[in-house]
Amino acid sequence: MTEVAMEKTSFSREPRSLNPEHQAAIDVMRTEQTRLLHDGDYRASHQIKLDRDAAEARMQQSRVEHERQRQAKERVRLDKAWAVERERFEQEWARRASALEADNAQRIRVLEEVHMYALEEHEAAATVRRAAMHYRMSKGLLEYSLTEKQLALGERYDEAIIVKKRSDALRRREERAFDRTASAKFDLERERLDAAQQSEMDNLRQKCHALSVAHERERGEAFAVLRQKYKNLDKDVAHAFAMEFNAPPACEVLPTNVSRAQQSSTFRGTLKLESLSGSKGAIARLSELPEPPAVDTDPALAPWLARGAASAPEQRS
Repeated sequence: MTEVAMEKTSFSREPRSLNPEHQAAIDVMRTEQTRLLHDGDYRASHQIKLDRDAAEARMQQSRVEHERQRQAKERVRLDKAWAVERERFEQEWARRASALEADNAQRIRVLEEVHMYALEEHEAAATVRRAAMHYRMSKGLLEYSLTEKQLALGERYDEAIIVKKRSDALRRREERAFDRTASAKFDLERERLDAAQQSEMDNLRQKCHALSVAHERERGEAFAVLRQKYKNLDKDVAHAFAMEFNAPPACEVLPTNVSRAQQSSTFRGTLKLESLSGSKGAIARLSELPEPPAVDTDPALAPWLARGAASAPEQRS
């Protein structure tokens, strides 16, 4: 069930007595006091005045207690509104943080895939280029080969064997040097690619971290605004509560069909909680309406109520 706050008046908007019968008894006492004054019974008139002043003081005290209770309820409602809005605030910013974290993870995952494909393409291209590279004999090795052939044709086999051994040793040295040079070249290209990819990944991670820091900063600023908003509401409510006892009554008659637009900050807790719960225009079922507030009674005014009730038929007749 949606909680529906009943329309209630405040200290400066309600009649001087919360019980209409009490006011009727006061009127009877005032009438009797006036009659006794005209009759010259000043002692009895003075006693009635003292009783009336005491009854009005009790009525005033009852109104003050009633207003204190109302103000306490308004503060409780304002605290509930703060709890509701803070919970919504935390949920909303947690959702934003989760979305930002998922977005950052997606960016990193996409970049990792791009790097993986780039590395595979680089390895494939390097394999093709390495296969296309061939060892080329140096000038000295060519001279050894030519000398070896000339010695073999001249049937100088012993010298040809020696030249061949030197030629083979030189070929092995040159092939190993060629392999080292080619490997160093491709290793350098791979290192440069790895460094470029690592730099790109570091930049992306730094950007994601900056987005997270900006998110936390925005959250802190938004929370500061929300907290200041409720601090202002609290001061506004405190001022309105103080004005209830300091300001003169707006009227002596209880207004009916009070417009919400005319209600002041003294009802801020109720209005704020209703605006958050969406129950501003909600109407509860009759079976769910809260019990009406208890009517204050003053036993000392019972005789005057009876006297007023007894005199009413005589006045009508």
